[in-house]
Amino acid sequence: MSSTMTINSIPPELLGEIFCQCTASYAESPLVLSAVSSHFRTVVCATPRAWTRLRLRVGAASAYHQSKRAEQWFRMAKDCTVNVFVDVVSLDGEEVDTSEVVLPSDGRIQSSSSLLPVLRSHIPQIRTLVLRSSTEALLHSYLALLYPENAPVRLDILQHLTVSITEDIPPTPSTAVSALLSPAPPPIIAPFPAFTSLETLRLTNHFLPNSPQLLSNLRHFHFKRPLRAPPVSLTDVFGLLTHAPQMVTLDLQCRTLDDQVPPEDDAEPASDILLSDLSHLSLRCNNIEQLLNRLALPALSSLSIDDLDSHSPEQHLGAALRGLLVRSALVGYRAGLKHLDLTNVAMCPARRGRVGEDAATWEWCFARMSALESISLTSGEGSEHLGLLNLLVRGSLTSFLLDHNGRSRIDGQGIVCPRLKRLTLSAPFVIDPFAADTFRMCRPGAELTLREVADDVIPFAIFASFGLVDPLGPRGPGTKPGVGQGRRGGFGFGSMFDRRRKVKGDEGKAL
Repeated sequence: MSSTMTINSIPPELLGEIFCQCTASYAESPLVLSAVSSHFRTVVCATPRAWTRLRLRVGAASAYHQSKRAEQWFRMAKDCTVNVFVDVVSLDGEEVDTSEVVLPSDGRIQSSSSLLPVLRSHIPQIRTLVLRSSTEALLHSYLALLYPENAPVRLDILQHLTVSITEDIPPTPSTAVSALLSPAPPPIIAPFPAFTSLETLRLTNHFLPNSPQLLSNLRHFHFKRPLRAPPVSLTDVFGLLTHAPQMVTLDLQCRTLDDQVPPEDDAEPASDILLSDLSHLSLRCNNIEQLLNRLALPALSSLSIDDLDSHSPEQHLGAALRGLLVRSALVGYRAGLKHLDLTNVAMCPARRGRVGEDAATWEWCFARMSALESISLTSGEGSEHLGLLNLLVRGSLTSFLLDHNGRSRIDGQGIVCPRLKRLTLSAPFVIDPFAADTFRMCRPGAELTLREVADDVIPFAIFASFGLVDPLGPRGPGTKPGVGQGRRGGFGFGSMFDRRRKVKGDEGKAL
């Protein structure tokens, strides 16, 4: 390489590709790079893909400057689609005035702000829209201004929508469930516009949509709510799944309320919900058994379960998983389950005096998972880890090649998870090294990873063994945190039920 070579010697095409990668990490990259040198500015202005991310703040800055910024981005992006992020904020602690739209005598919408017309005029370029606001009402008011009903705005363009509400506990729409849980009537919130081409919908701290037009082509749905927020009824969840037959990914993280009415003796049971294309299912909620009992998923390849009901003796998750496997096989199971992630799942219920479901049910399930490649188990009790290790050791190829007399066998029929490549066990204690070494010896082709979590972690599954009241349960008036009560405060997202919070007794001693 010549010693006189500088960064300006890099071909403009390669430099433009580098600038596009910068934009993927930082939306303001085009403005920053264009201020470095005239050469950088020339390359940035000649690279439309470097202008494909636009961030706007509504209510915190001048609408004039925001509109000029939007015009510049769309102009420089040319024919490229632009991912638009809009942060609807407040001025001096007060909500943005959403009465920007005036309806004159001719019925045509006019706006006193110059930003909305700019966005409306470039709606064909907006395939991805990210909205963030403090309340659902404020966000939906702005969304109604951007996509008004009585204006010729195309609703078949948007493909990816992300909505995030920053309040801890959102106001929920008026339903019978929320009326029972909330003494004050919730506000009436306008529904989503009928985006007929929407493929991906991500909702954080938001209510559950139920519009058939919005969900008809939906393929990826991610729903996340704080665990202390009002629960979502299973009726609404089943209604959403019924209206989204093309769904491929389902990620549900919230509390649920089983409001299903048990059928009478002579009544037909509820029909199964067939999702032929759903391959990734992630559930971090309660009432998982009731959810799985209604589903048939012939394309399922990845299943993640974080059971918030693992302490409940009424839950029989193993039987629900067995039913799911049977129903999926009856409609034509395809490749089979390849990745299984279990957190706080009770696979050895006999230790809690539960009747009916036992380890044999889980053994039946694992014996049918012939395509399984990876298993991850997180639990606070050693019986879960040892039970799984013993099952995989007994069902290994080595165990079937030799009988109890040491004579070799000619077939490996009955091998449990023959394609297993990775096993990850996480626990707040040291897992039996003898059992781990035995697994490695019997399954040399599978990688075993043992993870010891922090000492101050209190898994949700062992709250009952400490005699503690379910932190998800209601707190009556006049009660205070003490023995058998969860600590006050939000649980937060992704906190694994905030297991790092310590529960203290009246004397202040940690339990």
